[in-house]
Amino acid sequence: MVSKYRIFRSIGRTFPPPKIKGKCVCVLWSECRLLYFSDSNTKPLKRRGSAPSALQRLCVVFAEAWRARGVVLQVLIISPYLAILLCLLFIPLGFHSPCIMEKGALGPKPHLIGHRGAPMVAPENTEMSFRKTAAYGAIGFETDVKISLDGVPFLMHDKTLERTTNIEAVNRTWAKALADYFPWSELEKLNSGNWFFEKRPFFEMPPLSPEDEKLARKQRVYKLSDLLKLAYQEDKLVLFDLQYPPAHHPYRDTWIDRTVEVIKNEMGNKSHLVLWLEPNHRSIVESLAPEFQQTSGVAYPVEVLQLSRISRLNLDYRDLQEPLCLLGREYAKANISTNLWVVSEPWLFSLAWCSGADSVTTNAVHTLGNLQRPLFLLVSGDSISQSVKMIKGLETMPYEERLRELGMFSLEKRRLRGDMIAMFKYIKGCHIEEGERLFSAAPEKRTRSNGSKLQERRFHLNIRKNFLTVRAVRQWNLLPRSVVESPSLEVFKQRLECSDGVSCLAGGWTRWPLWSLPTL
Repeated sequence: MVSKYRIFRSIGRTFPPPKIKGKCVCVLWSECRLLYFSDSNTKPLKRRGSAPSALQRLCVVFAEAWRARGVVLQVLIISPYLAILLCLLFIPLGFHSPCIMEKGALGPKPHLIGHRGAPMVAPENTEMSFRKTAAYGAIGFETDVKISLDGVPFLMHDKTLERTTNIEAVNRTWAKALADYFPWSELEKLNSGNWFFEKRPFFEMPPLSPEDEKLARKQRVYKLSDLLKLAYQEDKLVLFDLQYPPAHHPYRDTWIDRTVEVIKNEMGNKSHLVLWLEPNHRSIVESLAPEFQQTSGVAYPVEVLQLSRISRLNLDYRDLQEPLCLLGREYAKANISTNLWVVSEPWLFSLAWCSGADSVTTNAVHTLGNLQRPLFLLVSGDSISQSVKMIKGLETMPYEERLRELGMFSLEKRRLRGDMIAMFKYIKGCHIEEGERLFSAAPEKRTRSNGSKLQERRFHLNIRKNFLTVRAVRQWNLLPRSVVESPSLEVFKQRLECSDGVSCLAGGWTRWPLWSLPTL
């Protein structure tokens, strides 16, 4: 989702752009704040992943320190690692991330507003682009409006027509001329689709069908009145940046009046769908069209916004000095909605979602609409195992019943089963030396019980050796004869799992529950 013109957006923190001979170099500095924004909001998530891995390596470090000779050398090995580990564990306490929250605190998914339509699947600011936006379920259109020489508002972002039209092929000398100085009769003849395939403005552009490609190549410069008709039909919001006409333009002094006139003529009783962003002469616009939703591009205090009757905010997420989740609460209490621009990456959309944004302006309406939950979200209930979360009906079951439903053993049962198998090998002649240190065989001739019972040694220098324990001796002596006298190890395993004494290890222990055994 990365634009070629924004490839350097993640260079580093925000710095004042350098000034060269009074001119500000802004090309690469306009979006240099993204890396800092990403790092500051995802630090706790990164540390959450690094701390467990550091804990896993702790045993290796202690093993190396144990082999080292001398207390000083051991301290020199362990101390730096422990210091780093403590930093990883406690530093995240001072970080803030909107995607760490209480269970149930996640708000609704932000609505999508197409930035110049759907510029990744159709040429920007064209009829096809906005129709695609409506088809993907966006709630509104965002665009840029200029006034032609003869007073026709049209859609164009750049100052000139060079990038998004074929003006250079029509007349090379017109390529650098301001778009505002062209009459509509000349603008409507220009092609606004072929450049989309020649320049490919985004790296990750989905392939178009032959029909869509043919339609895209036929796109023309789009009028504001046509966009308003489409918004009226589809019941979509319209948010636009109104460009101030250049010097000596015939509509330089009446550009706002002319734009409001066109909007009222086309929108009629749906003028409330228009989000008026232009701050100049706002009071005049309110008197001409009180039904417009007044929108501000600056996060003023709530009191100031209420005095200006602002109902929406349209904010650049990189300019936020405070976390949006804190600002959003204040604005939500005052019934002021928040829109962020331009949010096109899924991870950035996830941050906006966790922060409580009401909507985002995006280039990627075709992908963000399919996102069902934030990419990263930590809630208080994350300690529940994924197997319990995925299978309905296990949430309220006790631990033993969950394992029985999943066909799994508990850790103690797996260990005890391994002890039984090791004892069987001892009876068959394996592990003689190790086994004799812990117990001795006491053959029984009675047929009603186990004929190969074991007795514990009086002294135990090592309670657990090769998985043989004192408690395992007691369990072995309770096994039926048919299990102990199995002809092979495989047969022993099968009989052990479904014997009368064990009652299927996967399901539970009927004769000797593990929780009743003494702990060594």
